[in-house]
Amino acid sequence: RLAVSDAHHSLAVTDDDGLTASTTRIVTVSPATATPISFVGQATANANATTHQVAVPPGTQAGDALVLFLTRNTTGTMVANPAGWTTLETLDGNGVRGRVWTRTATAADINGTVTVTTSGLTKAAISVAAYRATGGAGGAVVQAHAGVLQETSGTSFVSPSNTLTDSAGWVIS
Repeated sequence: RLAVSDAHHSLAVTDDDGLTASTTRIVTVSPATATPISFVGQATANANATTHQVAVPPGTQAGDALVLFLTRNTTGTMVANPAGWTTLETLDGNGVRGRVWTRTATAADINGTVTVTTSGLTKAAISVAAYRATGGAGGAVVQAHAGVLQETSGTSFVSPSNTLTDSAGWVIS
């Protein structure tokens, strides 16, 4: 039987014969160290098609975070989300639609392609980016996201604001 007291940082142990021993120690708890994230690579393709494909970036490993972007005209509709991908953003504007998905890479993704299908001929740009957690436990994951659809041309664009809870996190725009 164990009894732990946080107030005194002590541990008391009693065996089956009723004998008790105890000790007191100072315990210092340190916050977990941040897991750095690194950019692995990206790939892009443009087409006027019903099947839009892009290669998974070279160097991608199982456990990497993948972020998939599709910007297209409003002709046709999406048939389905890419298999195994989670939708992050859906943005519809005047003549343009944007979609963002994420997933954790598996061994099957290495040297593979990602496919998004539409119901009709659609002009689209599709991109996939890979990110890797470079230390500690767990992989790189998308923890927060925000999207904006800007339908005017220009030379500069403002990313939407967002609140990040992890001071070691990355922001991609």
